[in-house]
Amino acid sequence: MPTLFSMPDALFSSFNIRRSIGAGMWVVIVASAVAAYDRLKGDRTDAASSPKVAWFTPVRDIDAHAVDADVRIGDPVFYRGPSSDAWVQAGYISDVTDDRSANQRQDMRIRWYVDGVTPQTLVWESHRTTGSLQEVVQTMLPPEKRQRIQSQIQQLLKQNGQEMTELLQPLVRESLVRSLPVIERGVRRSMAEHSDQWQGLAGRLQTEILDQRIMPLAKQEMMPIVRRHGQPITESIGRELWDRASLWRFGWRALYDQTPLGERSLVKEEWQRFVDEEAVPVFEDHLDEIVVAVQNTMSDVAANPVIRQELASVAGTIADDPEAQRLLKTVLRESIVENQELRTLWKEIWTSPHAVAALDRVGDRVEPVVRQIGDLLFGTPEQGIDPNFARVLRNQILRKDRRWIVAFDPSMRAGGADATSFNEMTPAGDSYRPVVRPAQTSMPYPVVYLASE
Repeated sequence: MPTLFSMPDALFSSFNIRRSIGAGMWVVIVASAVAAYDRLKGDRTDAASSPKVAWFTPVRDIDAHAVDADVRIGDPVFYRGPSSDAWVQAGYISDVTDDRSANQRQDMRIRWYVDGVTPQTLVWESHRTTGSLQEVVQTMLPPEKRQRIQSQIQQLLKQNGQEMTELLQPLVRESLVRSLPVIERGVRRSMAEHSDQWQGLAGRLQTEILDQRIMPLAKQEMMPIVRRHGQPITESIGRELWDRASLWRFGWRALYDQTPLGERSLVKEEWQRFVDEEAVPVFEDHLDEIVVAVQNTMSDVAANPVIRQELASVAGTIADDPEAQRLLKTVLRESIVENQELRTLWKEIWTSPHAVAALDRVGDRVEPVVRQIGDLLFGTPEQGIDPNFARVLRNQILRKDRRWIVAFDPSMRAGGADATSFNEMTPAGDSYRPVVRPAQTSMPYPVVYLASE
C-alpha cells in the first residue's frame, strides 16, 4: 500500500507516460508531413507542386526516355484507362538528364502514383502548346460547338436574313458608290508620289516581258489570227478606195505644190476631201464586217492555248515580282488603309441617323443569338465558366499548362498495337522502359483547373 511519501513518484510516473505518448504522436505527425513534402516537391510547376494524389498512395520512380520530345522537370503526366472517359494526373517528371546530342534523346525519371497500372505497358506521348491563334480557336471551338454555332447563325439568317439585307443594302451601296472616287484619287496620288519607282519597274518589265515575251508571242501567234480574219475585209476596202481615188487629181496638185506659185497645200486639201467624201463612206459601208472580223479575232486569240498559257505566265511573273508586290502594297495601304478622306466618308455614312436606326434594328435581331454564342463560348453565371475558355485563360494569361505527357492503353489507339512496339528494352533486357514521343495529333490540356468558392 503506497504511503504519503510514495504518491509523488506514482504521479510523476503517470505524467511521464502521458508525455511519452504525446511526443510519440507528434513524431508520427512530423514524419508523415516530411514524407509527404518530399513526395510533392520537385521543380516545380503548379501541376507538379500540387498533384491531386493521396499522401499514402504507393509511389514509384520510373526510368524513361524522351525521343524528339522536349520535356522538363515538373511536366505533369496524365493517364486514362481503356474503360475511363476522364484523364487523371498520374505523376510528374522528377528528373531529366539532357542527352539530346545523341539521337535527340533525353533520359528522365517519372514519379508515378497510379496503383495497379504497369507503366511499361502503356503508350506515352508528349504534348505542348505554342499559344498561337490557331490553337486558341481549336480549343474554344471543337467540332460539336462549331456545329452548334453554325446552326444558330443559319437559323438567324433564315428568320431575319431578308430584313437585315434590306436594312443594310442601302448603306453598303452608298459606301461603295461614294468610296470609289475617293479611292481613285488616293491611287493617283500614291502613284504620283512613287512615279520614279513605277517608271523603273516599267522599264525593267518592258525589257524582260514586253520585248522578250509579248512581242515574240504577238508575231508568232497573234498576227496569223489577225491576218486570217482581217485580210479579206481590208483587201475589199482597199480595192474600193483605190477605185475611188483619182490619180489625176492628186498628181496635178502635187506638181502645182512643187512650183513657186500658190500656197502649196493643194495635196493636203485633196487628201482631206478624199477622206471625208470617199474613204469614210467606204468604212461605214463595211462597218458590220469590221466588227465581225474584230470579234472573231478576239475570240480566236482568247481561245488559243499558247497565248493563254503565256499571258498567264506573264501575269504570274508580274505578280510574283518582289518590287511589284512592294509597290502594290504601298499603293493599297496609302490609298485605302491610310486614306483619311475615306475614313471620314465611311464615318459620315455609318453614323448618320438613317444608319444608326438601321443598325439598331439589325442589332435587335442579332443580339439574342450573339448572347447565346457568348454563353456557349465563355459560360454562364448558372453553369460557371466554360472549361475550354478556362484552358485558354490559363494558357494565354497565366502562361500555364503548356507542356504535358499522356499515357494510355494501346487498345485505345486505332489498330490496338502492342505497347512493346512503342517502348524499348532495358539494358538488362528483363523488362521494357517507357519511351515518350511527340504526339501526332493535338489535344486540349486534359484537366481543367477552376477556382472554387
